[in-house]
Amino acid sequence: MNLIVNIGNTNTKLALFQNNEIQEQAVFNNNSLNDILSFLRKHTYSQAILSNTSFVEQAILQEILQQTNYIEINAQTKLPFQVEYDSRESIGDDRLAAVAGAQLQNDKDHDLLIITAGSCITYNTLTADNVFLGGGISPGIHMRYKAMNTFTDQLPLVQNKNFDELVGRSTEQSLQSGVRKGIVAEMDGIISQYKLLYPKIQVFICGGDASFFESRLKNKIFAHSNLELIGMNEILKYNQTD
Repeated sequence: MNLIVNIGNTNTKLALFQNNEIQEQAVFNNNSLNDILSFLRKHTYSQAILSNTSFVEQAILQEILQQTNYIEINAQTKLPFQVEYDSRESIGDDRLAAVAGAQLQNDKDHDLLIITAGSCITYNTLTADNVFLGGGISPGIHMRYKAMNTFTDQLPLVQNKNFDELVGRSTEQSLQSGVRKGIVAEMDGIISQYKLLYPKIQVFICGGDASFFESRLKNKIFAHSNLELIGMNEILKYNQTD
């Protein structure tokens, strides 16, 4: 059984894979250390991989080491694709994991655009011959709300409620319209630009806010909630081949 530990900015995702299939998974707030440790203790696993875009508690690492060694995705980790990026050490683990997951879904050797929609939105390009070129990074939905509240004196911090009208009739609605309409227009526009460069490109989206975009984008996309977990499992297997 393979253990996957994906520590993001807010939540920690845990999954157990056997024969390339997820047997069990859970999501905990990063502050819920006892719940994370409880999950690790009640399961048996022979291999483990860790992705970390936040702080990792030493107790988590020590608990994993009770059963097996682990690998951590970093600049030295072997990947099932070539990386042509000027600063390999600065690439987020989540980006690499999502690319590996999408690569596994690519049965027709298409160029791929892999979008992660979380605290930030990342755009990641994998060519048909499996070369990761890079992409783009922009603020995510909740970061945009927080930024307008933080960097102004008058604008309130509002929640991302289900408001899809173009014209907001209050400050709260105007903020929601600007963020929601603006971020969808941005993503659609960027996807369209990628299609000019790569006419047969396939677009995957994952991350906590993927469902928001799936129903609103004009461009065809493939939403996959477990793409990063699948990619981490693939990277783990790739590093166990020697």
